[in-house]
Amino acid sequence: MEARLRVLLSRGGELARMLRTSKLEEVAVDADRAAVRARANEPSERAWRELAAGRAKVVDHFERDGRCYLVLLPSNDAGCALSEREIAIVQRRLGGWRLKQIAEAIGVSISTTAKSLHRAISKLGLRNEAELIAVLGVGGRQ
Repeated sequence: MEARLRVLLSRGGELARMLRTSKLEEVAVDADRAAVRARANEPSERAWRELAAGRAKVVDHFERDGRCYLVLLPSNDAGCALSEREIAIVQRRLGGWRLKQIAEAIGVSISTTAKSLHRAISKLGLRNEAELIAVLGVGGRQ
């Protein structure tokens, strides 16, 4: 079963308050239901754009009712934006490409590809490649 990605974007201290009250999952599910009712844009694409541009970081992700929820916190750190190379590597990796294939396609070594991938994972606020795939899913982002 393919889980649909849902996103909660928070502005300011509201998310910090929710984190302290341990109601984050319930708030994310409620926000998702409200977005569906409002016919909001596809959240996974919006999330990818915000993450790649460095305007957001992942603070939590979880699954509930067959859906993957992604909780983002706004980021003002200009160093969090992904480079063009990092975006290309992440997109290809999410598309199922092997590191060797990616390295050949962009004309760099496998070790440079691996380092760029792990730097991108860190900038996104994730811990490892498995978490990247779990959060953004296989199939790539445009």
